Amino acid sequence: MVSKKGVEEFSINAWPSLQTVLLDGWLLRFAEGYTRRSNSINALYEGGERSLSDKIAKCEAIYAEAGQPAIFKITPFIHPQLEGLLEERGYKSIESSLVMELEDLSAVPEPSRYEIQIGHVNQEWIDRLISMNGMSEKNGRTTMKMFERPLMKTGFFTLYDGQTAIACGLGIAKDEYVGLFDIVTHPQHRGKGAGEQLLRYILKWARDCGAKKSCLMVSRDNPPANRLYEKLNYRTIYEYSYRMRTNK
Repeated sequence: MVSKKGVEEFSINAWPSLQTVLLDGWLLRFAEGYTRRSNSINALYEGGERSLSDKIAKCEAIYAEAGQPAIFKITPFIHPQLEGLLEERGYKSIESSLVMELEDLSAVPEPSRYEIQIGHVNQEWIDRLISMNGMSEKNGRTTMKMFERPLMKTGFFTLYDGQTAIACGLGIAKDEYVGLFDIVTHPQHRGKGAGEQLLRYILKWARDCGAKKSCLMVSRDNPPANRLYEKLNYRTIYEYSYRMRTNK
């Protein structure tokens, strides 16, 4: 059985960065500023060689040198004093999210509508993602770099209604787990069941890869997505947020 911290480790490994720095048990991630997930400090382990204040200051210096703000990921696994120290230094809480888990993929119904295309990352898939979620071309290029050489089994999915691409997303599988990322439906096709069918296709692929469970991360402030995931029996197992300095 995978622990909650094991799920956190899986999610870090599944969603890559372009560069990492290990600092006394903390993982500092960099990916040209695209997504907080790939550009934040993960204080997953305590280390012990440095004081918390010293480590915070060192992180700030490293990110400043990289031209990025220091952003700390706040999970249930951080040192109990860390969040208070960040508060004192002017870091404010932003972007509260849920980590949800589906314990039994075998209970998920088979897809029943539309058609699916599964492939590797390429410019065509990136362009679809850009058009559906409004991301910039720069971030699209960063996404391409992040997934050019995946270390886990990764499927890039596009859902079609006839010849029209209406949703896309990616599944990343390792051992008994599959993570779902960048699930998005074209604005003109939302509310018609496309998102659920896309998830069913990804989870079917995951079962074929040997996965038994699934996890995903979703904003607390996204009720439609939360309802969809709950419909498929995803349940929240823990929450996380970020802290970012807003004054100096």
